[in-house]
Amino acid sequence: MGIFLDIEVGEITIFFEEKPKGIIHFDELGFEEEHLLMLEGFSRIIFDFKNLHEHELYNMPTLEFVFDKNQISSHWICEFNDNKILESEHKHSSKVTLLLHRKDFEKHIHHHENQLKIHVEFSGEINWNLKESFVHFFKD
Repeated sequence: MGIFLDIEVGEITIFFEEKPKGIIHFDELGFEEEHLLMLEGFSRIIFDFKNLHEHELYNMPTLEFVFDKNQISSHWICEFNDNKILESEHKHSSKVTLLLHRKDFEKHIHHHENQLKIHVEFSGEINWNLKESFVHFFKD
């Protein structure tokens, strides 16, 4: 599929050499259960799109994270090419959906390097549900 992972403590980078069409679940990205255990505190998820063209993007890029617990609070900041495009706080939720605006991507697209960085702070330890959590960045 052309997707590669780099997993470090507190940071996961997903590299897209090819642009997957439609919804792609985290279990399809190559994650294993131990990769998605997040401890209380800060974590960062980076989606590296490399060469990206605005016509490839889905109208409303969407990320949905489903957790194993529902008493966790979380704070999310999304940056595309170092420009903040979303900040969101969720209280006692077992699912977080981040809806991003395509125009925020379009005005910050670079020719050769494009990264979406998601900074997240959790109030407790969680595991993501790999089969239900997904991303949808590119047109079907």
